[in-house]
This record gives sequence, structure tokens and C-alpha cells, in this order.
Amino acid sequence: MHKIIISLIFALKVLMLLSTSGYALDYTDFPENLQWILDDRMKEFAQKEGFCIAGRVFFNDNVTINSNRDVMVNFWDTLDEPMQIYNGGWFIMNRISPSKYAGPDRRIVLRAFGYDPIDTRADIYVGGITYLEFEMTRTPEEKLTALCGTVWDENHQPLNGAQVHLSFPFANFGICNKPLQEMFTEPDGQVYFEGLPVTKYQLTVSAPGYIYHTKTFTPILEETTIQDCNLYPKRNITIQYVYQGGGSRNFTEGEELKSGMIDWSTGQGVVFSKGTLRCCYYDLFLDQKQDICEFRCFYDPPRIYDAGLVDFDSVTEAVTSGYQGKNIPCRVGHVYIVETYKEKHFAKFIVLGEESSFRTVNPAQLVPLEFAGYGLTVTPTYSSETGKLYVRKYYDAPEGLNVGYLPYYWEISGLENASFSLNIIVRYNEKDVKKLELPEDKLALYRFSEQLDRWEIMPTQRDVENDTLKAENINSASTLAIALEQ
Repeated sequence: MHKIIISLIFALKVLMLLSTSGYALDYTDFPENLQWILDDRMKEFAQKEGFCIAGRVFFNDNVTINSNRDVMVNFWDTLDEPMQIYNGGWFIMNRISPSKYAGPDRRIVLRAFGYDPIDTRADIYVGGITYLEFEMTRTPEEKLTALCGTVWDENHQPLNGAQVHLSFPFANFGICNKPLQEMFTEPDGQVYFEGLPVTKYQLTVSAPGYIYHTKTFTPILEETTIQDCNLYPKRNITIQYVYQGGGSRNFTEGEELKSGMIDWSTGQGVVFSKGTLRCCYYDLFLDQKQDICEFRCFYDPPRIYDAGLVDFDSVTEAVTSGYQGKNIPCRVGHVYIVETYKEKHFAKFIVLGEESSFRTVNPAQLVPLEFAGYGLTVTPTYSSETGKLYVRKYYDAPEGLNVGYLPYYWEISGLENASFSLNIIVRYNEKDVKKLELPEDKLALYRFSEQLDRWEIMPTQRDVENDTLKAENINSASTLAIALEQ
């Protein structure tokens, strides 16, 4: 049996060499501690058809290459496949890739900070390992450029301690140590990277409590490229869902109905059939752009509907009362329906609530603070100290209100050690008001009084053209709701 295995491996090696003739490298050039990886790749060809790339890259100034932090090698032709880089610049593709992406004149890209980028073409063989060898040239100083910018917080103030990554915009598929430069901002929020060859880069900025910011850019030779970044507090939501796995379009009966609750963070996708969060192949994705959250379908054509505040028992009702789209705003209290990605069944879900978002109040610079995703604009007119102001929105009946109301409310807190005064503008959804048959010209803001244990109507300025209500001179933690004037 042992002799058979040895013979099989030898035959596979011969096949590999025959299929890759014409290149300077082959299996025997690799260090012995890497040949077993090549052996594993070759065994895979007996089970599935595909291709694999391996080889070596080195720098012309003899700088040692140790890992993916030093250089990136990617197959980049319809498919983005990275190579794992080993000590000495040896690289091997992480898997056997589908044969349909192989063939003549396929694109290979190499990137390393301080070296001329390589975009080249190679013939990639099916059924064996294609061996390639590259030399990267140190970029002359006169052809290097730089990047500078500022990281701003939610109030457009410099953000201290933000982590800034500069990398190349190719997928890494599990290679966590891809080449990058990184830094942390000082109190002035300044970002600066130098020694950059002219090619495309990806800038990623993150900080605790904030949603990360990413952008791609290409610096200009003989100029310092300016890239500013604004970070906004990271938002999370809680949803209640019902998944119908029996093929029916009804959400009240059936043997395969599943229901549950999910705490859903932005940047994650949900699989309703399992009630789990995933990074890929999901039914629906939650995306945050600045302060706004949107639901986004994974596939085309999109099958997602927003039925507003009115609940429903079937898909038909949702389609009739709601609207379809690919990117739909995430609104607390709204009921949605989505066709799932793989099973092609349906799920209904309700956005129940969100984690609090915050803004920093600076007494020396009192400016309007927009909580766009919560439908609030808060303008401090006075604050004795610097501090954070928190807002949270809930989907529920404002308990104790005995008049017609919208079934959600806001909780404003923070500035515990400061005396302050705030003006509040609340934006409501006109479709919600119409569906609940509330007269728009009678809407008012209510505030819950902890001392009196009851809701009190506030002097309210209505703007029915812009769907807003305004109240002034709030000077303590408050719970606000929208209801009809008594």
C-alpha cells in the first residue's frame, strides 16, 4: 500500500512538471518544508478539476520577504485569489480554484509598499500547478508620493486614537496578515503615510464604538494626496422574525414556521432559516453609511418589502401595502418581508429597537447634532461641561398615553454632570401617520415626567411640509413620544 501511495505522488509530480514546462521554477526548487503543501494541492486534482499557482517573488534590492505583510500576490482575472506568502518569498495558492477561470493571458498582480507595482499576464494551466517567478523593483524616491488627511468624529472634531490601515484593495479570503501600513491618530486626528508608489490603495479607519470607514484612492505623482475620513457611532438593532420554510406565504400557521430574536450589528448578514449571522451567503445585509442604516439584498432581483407600521399575516398583504427595493431604510417599528437567498422561502421581521448612538457636546462649539438614523436633530443652546449625549429609539407603545400615538419613542440621556439646555427637532414618517389614520395637523411632542409619573404635552412647533415637530428648552434626561393633542 505504501508503494502505491508513493507511486501515485510521483505520477502526480510528473503530470505537474509536464503541464508547467516553460517556466524557470518547478517543484524541486521549493524548500522541503513547503513541498508537502504542493503535495496536498496535487492530491486535490484527483478529486476535482481546477488550477493552482505557486512560485517565488523577490525584491531587486535583496530585502528579505517573510510573509504577506511584505508583499501581496493575487490572481486577478474575474476571480480574486490571493497566494499565501512564505519565508523567502515563496507563494502558493490557498486552494484549487475552478478551471473556468484558468487559460491563456490571465492577469496576475503584485503589490508591495516601496516597490513598483506589477500587473502582468500569464498562461494558467488546468489540472496541475503553474509555477511563476517575479522580481519587484524598488521605486526611486522621486517617483514616490504621500497621503495625508484628518479623521473627524461625529461632530466633525479631530478624533484621537483612531486606527488607520493603508492596504491594497484586493480580497484576502482569510489571509489576515496581508501587507499594510498602520498608525493611530493623535489628538489632532492627523493621518500621514509616505513612500507610496503610484497605484490604487484602500484606506480603512476604525475606532471603538464607531463604524469603520473605508475608501479607495490612487495618489497623484508629485502631489500629497488628501483623504479625510468621518467616523460615526456604530449602530446595532434588535429584530423579531418569523421564517416560513414550508413553501407557504402565510406567517401564522405551518409546521415549518420558525421565529426568534436577533441582535443584528451593521456589517453582518442574517440567515433567517437558521437565525444566525454570517459574513457571506446571507438573506439580508445591514449596511451603515454615516448615521443611516439600510437593509440590502444579497441577490438580484431584490425581493424585499417595507410594509410600514402595519403588521400582516401573509406575503400578499405585505406586497400590497408596502414597496419593493434593493436598499430600504431601516426604521424602528417597521415590518418587512424578504425572500430568502438559498431556500427561496419568505421571512417577516420587525425592527424592535436600537442600541444608543451618541454625539459629543462641546460648550465652546455648540452646533446642531444630527441623529439622522433616529430622525432627531438636537441643538444644545447651553452646556456647562463637555460630555456625550445619547439617543435610543424603541418600538413599543408609549405606555400611559391615552390618545392616538405613533408606536415608538425616543430616550435622550447623558451629560450627567452638566447643566444644559437643548432644542429638539423630531422627524416622523408621513406614511406611518397616514396608515394609522392620525390627523397630521394635530401631532405634538410629549415628554414623560418622572416626578409626576405621567406624560406631559410640550409646546410644539409643527412643520407639516417637512414632517417635523420641534420642542425647545429641554434641560434634563427625557423620554419623548409623538401623539395627538388632547
